[in-house]
Amino acid sequence: MIYNPKGLENCKKCKYYIKGWECKVYPEGIPHSIAIGKTLHDKPYPEHEEEWFGTVYKYPDDKGKIFEKK
Repeated sequence: MIYNPKGLENCKKCKYYIKGWECKVYPEGIPHSIAIGKTLHDKPYPEHEEEWFGTVYKYPDDKGKIFEKK
């Protein structure tokens, strides 16, 4: 399965974005659901797990830091 990380285009407009799949809120990697545009990061996102291609990824709480335009 191949997917397009179209959500990253929105991330690139955020003041927390660094590069690639990194941001100040998720330095270990932006959650897949945000990166593909399935989830907007316009509300606080709690600590959670996501499974992609048989691998479970753990993401920390965003500590209330949501998308903020640059």
